[in-house]
Amino acid sequence: MRSWWRDDTVFEISLQVNGKWKIIRKYGEKTYIASGKYLEVKPPQRLQYTYTMPQFSENEDMITIKIEEKEGGSYFIFEKSGPDIETELAALSENEISESEKGWQQGFDLIGKTYTK
Repeated sequence: MRSWWRDDTVFEISLQVNGKWKIIRKYGEKTYIASGKYLEVKPPQRLQYTYTMPQFSENEDMITIKIEEKEGGSYFIFEKSGPDIETELAALSENEISESEKGWQQGFDLIGKTYTK
């Protein structure tokens, strides 16, 4: 988690089925909160949880992460579904990248830098 977030970020994580999670980050005068509940925890193959940022929307989206071995390597499959991401994607022009995708990609890039030697 520290590879994605600044040192002053607060984490509350109960990584188990029905466990809740919350990430609190201050950026200037604003406080951002992301939270949800774990629905499926099957290390190392699958993780599924709800995701909401109440300061932007009351809706919950679903995040599903799968790790699959194929042809001698591992593939990380990330899927976000739900009303907020559907609305965001529907508003895009052809070949435009959503703000959600840009944000998640930054996090994935940080993980790659952390674990690549």
